[in-house]
Amino acid sequence: MIMTTESLIQILELLTGIALLVLFFRYPWQSILVDITRQRLFEVRDSIFLYAADGRINFDSKIYGELRDRLNASIRYCHKAKFSTVFAAIAVQGEGAEAPRHERNLLEIISDIDDTDLRADLEEKLEEAVTFLATLMVLRSPVLILISMLLMPFLLIHELLSGHVKRLIAKIGALIERDISFENHKWV
Repeated sequence: MIMTTESLIQILELLTGIALLVLFFRYPWQSILVDITRQRLFEVRDSIFLYAADGRINFDSKIYGELRDRLNASIRYCHKAKFSTVFAAIAVQGEGAEAPRHERNLLEIISDIDDTDLRADLEEKLEEAVTFLATLMVLRSPVLILISMLLMPFLLIHELLSGHVKRLIAKIGALIERDISFENHKWV
C-alpha cells in the first residue's frame, strides 16, 4: 500500500485537529469553566450577604458564618473540583480507621432557621451552588460529557413523562429572570 501525498496530508490534518482539540480541552476550556463557576459562586455568596445586609439573617450568626465559610472554600478550591477527586475523597474517608468528627452539612444548618421564607431562599441558593459545582465537574471530564450527551435524550423523555417539565421550565425561567435583573441592577 503506497501512501499518496494527498492521504499523507489528510492524516496530518487529522492529527493536527486532534492535537488542537486536546490542547483546547486541556487548557482554555478548563480555565473558562472554573472562572464561570467561580463567578456564579460569588453571586450566590453575594446574595446571601444581601440577606444579612437586609437584616433577614444576622452577620454574627453561626448559620451565616458557616454558609459564608463554605462558599468561600468552594470558590477558593473550585479549580480542584473533579469527580476523580470526589471519588478519591470518598474512598479515603471510607477506609479511615478513625471516623472524623461529625460535621453537619449545610442543609442541616439551614434547617435550624425559623423563618420559612429565608430557609427556602437559602436552600435554593445552596442548590444553585451545588448545581454549579456538579456542572463544572461534568464539563471538565470528556468521558462525563460523552456519557451525559448519550443519556440526555433518555433523561428528557423521563422528565416529559413524569410531568416535571413545568417545574423545570419555571426554574430555568427564574434563573434567566435573575440574570436579567442582575444585569439591570449592575448598570443602574
